[in-house]
Amino acid sequence: MKHMSRPQSAQVALGRNVRKRREQIDLTQENLAEKAELDRTYISDIERGARNLSLSSILRIAKALGTTVSDLCHNID
Repeated sequence: MKHMSRPQSAQVALGRNVRKRREQIDLTQENLAEKAELDRTYISDIERGARNLSLSSILRIAKALGTTVSDLCHNID
């Protein structure tokens, strides 16, 4: 069972990092969604850890946030 919870906890940690960075640069979920060319509900799901993102989506979000994929993945085990 421990193996099953690991990906979910990684999703939650990534979502937390996305939210933190978004708030640091004073963007709304809607602003981020527009910049990343994604749906606002998708951004909400990411921030709640409810989505398993593709590399393409992570790259788009990192670019829209003016950061790197590495920074968004900080402290994810």
